[in-house]
Amino acid sequence: MAPKVSVELIERQASELQDIPVSRERGAELALEVDNFNRDVFEAARDRDFNDEPTGFLKVLLSRRHHERTT
Repeated sequence: MAPKVSVELIERQASELQDIPVSRERGAELALEVDNFNRDVFEAARDRDFNDEPTGFLKVLLSRRHHERTT
């Protein structure tokens, strides 16, 4: 799996790519969210074939997100 997303990375990306200031607290929230999304993508991709129906991948991600929020 990819390395964890740091608060510093979020702050740099926001500043350099979007010219948006991000507080340290918000950067930490976003880093966690991006890290969770990356984890879900890696886990879903492991079980998928590139020849699968394109919407199947989205369905897997959405079901993982729904499961996370209800547990």
